[in-house]
Amino acid sequence: MRFAAFAFVALLPLATFVSAQAPSSTFEVASIKANNSGSTEGGIRIQPGGRFAWTNMTLKQLIATAYGFDQRELIGGPAWLGRDRFDVIAKLENGASPLDATGSPGPLFMMLRSLLEERFQVRARRQSVERPVYALGRARPGGRLGERLVPSDVDCSAVMRDRAQGKSVAPTASGVVPCAIRAVRGRVHASAIDIEQLAGVLSRLVDKPVVDRTGLSGNYDVTLDFRPDFQTAFNIPPEPFEAAADPDAPSIFTAIQEQLGLRLESTRGPIDVLLIDRAERPTEN
Repeated sequence: MRFAAFAFVALLPLATFVSAQAPSSTFEVASIKANNSGSTEGGIRIQPGGRFAWTNMTLKQLIATAYGFDQRELIGGPAWLGRDRFDVIAKLENGASPLDATGSPGPLFMMLRSLLEERFQVRARRQSVERPVYALGRARPGGRLGERLVPSDVDCSAVMRDRAQGKSVAPTASGVVPCAIRAVRGRVHASAIDIEQLAGVLSRLVDKPVVDRTGLSGNYDVTLDFRPDFQTAFNIPPEPFEAAADPDAPSIFTAIQEQLGLRLESTRGPIDVLLIDRAERPTEN
């Protein structure tokens, strides 16, 4: 599987990948090399032996992954931050797990954060700013939900604990891994996510951050089909097995309203951004 994604599958909880505290773990070994292929395609892959490869990624993409931010929420840094590309190969210590006790890949991203701070001299800090956003609210009288936003009673804490212990977790009847999100161009398919996590995914599919104003609690199964009008934060390309997006499908705004019973409304609100105070090109090895 791939933790970060360009056509992505994300294990939950999405919002807790990065702790507010300084990272305490590091990779056993790590290699960083410039990628001068000229391609813009890249991603993260798990390799045998506890090895992870971030291929053809900009430092901006790496920072967004390590700190748990959308790239559009990164401010500052040198001009090459989103231009120059790198290959990063890192290996965990023998027996180390990239998952914490809840099954979240938080330790992996903390190790990446530590690597960026050491090798790229990244110095960054969170700050709250007011910006244009979309408020995600209910669209129907009485708050009635759409047919594709279905309450789920799956215990994600138990699922993530099982995953952390190496136990296999069977997919749902619709083929989605429990407590996970899959997003490809023109479709979001998720199992047992909360609305805040849904808002986080939608933020990457529209032109402004999405904040949850629905008042809904609990977990939901979500299926959303739409016409992909926007260039997403992940620059999602079609996968080889993926059917072409339906040109007659509704816009994502219409789909959210018709299929989920929710709506996006333009407003302003505070969001967290990451201010990059320093970053330097690494010495290759």
